[in-house]
Amino acid sequence: MIRMKYVITGDGDPVVFPETIGHDDIKVAGIFGSGEFVSAGFVEFHENGEAICYGGSTSLKLKSGDNDSAILTRYFKRGV
Repeated sequence: MIRMKYVITGDGDPVVFPETIGHDDIKVAGIFGSGEFVSAGFVEFHENGEAICYGGSTSLKLKSGDNDSAILTRYFKRGV
């Protein structure tokens, strides 16, 4: 299992990054479209390719969204 942080952009695209980087650092970098995010949190990637999202970002004041696990699984599942 691999644990990382993530945000979902206003365009519905996931951005995944190491836990050592703050959610707010991703926003400040401004390299992901408008920099507006609709949800954020932590994600665990399992060996079967399934992504499990949970928690939230205190710095962005966002929570993990109901569909975030499905979005990240679809983007990153092996063999898709």
